[in-house]
Amino acid sequence: MTDRGKLLLAVVLTALVASGGTWLAMGSLAGDGRGAAAEPATVDVSLEPFTTNLRDGHVIQVSVVLRVEGERAKEEVEQAHLADVRHSIHRVLRGMTAADVAGTDGMDRLQQALLKGLKANEALREIPLREVLLMDLIVQ
Repeated sequence: MTDRGKLLLAVVLTALVASGGTWLAMGSLAGDGRGAAAEPATVDVSLEPFTTNLRDGHVIQVSVVLRVEGERAKEEVEQAHLADVRHSIHRVLRGMTAADVAGTDGMDRLQQALLKGLKANEALREIPLREVLLMDLIVQ
């Protein structure tokens, strides 16, 4: 075999190995179901604002967004469980005071209390709720 033939063979083999490695890497990432596409995307469910009395007589108005896992969960919340969601949120709000929700720490406490209250509701246990977001919060 000539030097030119050996060089051509080396180039072809290198190209084959490189393309085969790339194909294997891409195939294993895309086809094993463990990539980002395998997880359902989170979807936001915006609720109408809540206005209610707090335990200490103050009034709170808050806009809440529920972050759920997938479109199916969003449809379940909006079509079948909206009353349960609103009921749970009102129960949590009415049990808090203005001091409980004051400042950044208060917002964090409110978020956690709402998440816990929603997950404790038997009717909502099957909803894959990931997060509760507070968009607006006014206490008077």
